[in-house]
Amino acid sequence: MTTPRIVIPADVMARVTATHDRKTAEAQQAVEQTTVNDRQPTVAPRAQQTTLITAADVSDDVIAAAIEVFEMWHDDDHEPIDWFMFYDRLELTYRMLIVDLDSAASRKIQRAVREHRKAGE
Repeated sequence: MTTPRIVIPADVMARVTATHDRKTAEAQQAVEQTTVNDRQPTVAPRAQQTTLITAADVSDDVIAAAIEVFEMWHDDDHEPIDWFMFYDRLELTYRMLIVDLDSAASRKIQRAVREHRKAGE
């Protein structure tokens, strides 16, 4: 059994293509708005990716980087911080990786960011 061939009129296909192009441009603009930040990091990214596991792994430069991530992405809202997204940004910007959200390193960073946030209010 063969499937009948569906013929789409050219004017309908043109509208579909125009809608697709418009939606693609809107989505690209939305992505750019969420990723563009006029503030540049002042803490230098690490040369190699560093996995942070223990509290001892979290040095002053890690805390400074975490606070910059907070200030760049979360500073003006009082919503709870999405720590998964926060650590993704820390990794992408500074090459500092948190593998376990319940690790001592994660808890130390969260504590420092919360203290910074509280001090700023």
